[in-house]
Amino acid sequence: AEDQAWTGSQRATLSVVTDGTLDMDSAQNFKYTPGAADTLEFSNETDGQSGFIILINPSAYTISLGSEVKSPGGTGATDLSAAGTYIVSYLTDGTTVYITYGSAQS
Repeated sequence: AEDQAWTGSQRATLSVVTDGTLDMDSAQNFKYTPGAADTLEFSNETDGQSGFIILINPSAYTISLGSEVKSPGGTGATDLSAAGTYIVSYLTDGTTVYITYGSAQS
């Protein structure tokens, strides 16, 4: 197969969601604001897909991880359950989605 040339700016618009199930067929990048305790999980995982999630947790809702999601050190999403805005990056091998994130943005 031949590689395709990039001819211009390539941007993926944010998919705005309030439910923690992120559909990889619908977008690459997400803005996720839960309205209650929720589980961060993905559907339609595609090998090699990566992107970002702006996770805005307005009220310290408990954010759990779906069974296919792996986080740094296997600690779960305890840090994401604190009120704040987080930038979460992800990469999937088609089965497992690996995430990483830092402290809440100021």
